[in-house]
Amino acid sequence: VAGRTQALEQAAQLLADAKYPVILSGGGVSQAGALEEVTALAERAGLQRVQVVEMPANNLTVVFRRDG
Repeated sequence: VAGRTQALEQAAQLLADAKYPVILSGGGVSQAGALEEVTALAERAGLQRVQVVEMPANNLTVVFRRDG
């Protein structure tokens, strides 16, 4: 648990120090049922959130949907 707390504190500091902070979330967020939580975090922290909508395995093309 202490390692997780430290990792969260480091992530929060990186976001606070970033010139253009953004959360890039992939399909795992939706699959885990955490889309509302990630969106709420982005809204509360004033961050942009970008979700990967499609990422073909053998193609470098990635389609993004940007919220906000």
